[in-house]
Amino acid sequence: MTRGERNNNPCNIRISNAPWLGKANPSQDPAFEQFDEVQHGIRAAAKLFLSYHKLYGLSTVTQLISRWAPSNENDTDSYVADVCSRMGVGAGDSLDLTDTSVLSSLVSAVIWHENGENPYSTDEINAACASA
Repeated sequence: MTRGERNNNPCNIRISNAPWLGKANPSQDPAFEQFDEVQHGIRAAAKLFLSYHKLYGLSTVTQLISRWAPSNENDTDSYVADVCSRMGVGAGDSLDLTDTSVLSSLVSAVIWHENGENPYSTDEINAACASA
């Protein structure tokens, strides 16, 4: 089981002061949030991506992943390429994250990249993203 799966945080959201639904407080992980159930962890990731879109106008995979996984911590170019490949979009294509299917596709691709697998069903991810 990966760290993201153990934490019910498959997108590996870093610890913050955000009052996430289902957040374990305090987290037993020194760096990443923990959630009481995976639906809450996926929902939190979807909410973050929606915030990036609404607050900062980010709409391409390059823009979104560059904020999500900055180059000082990640190989952001490889991350972008992987997410684009999994979504079937270009790095500079504008995404409508208000479309739940697009948001779910992005979150699913991030789960794959963060964990090397995605053990969650499309229905689970769609439901969590729709609740965001």
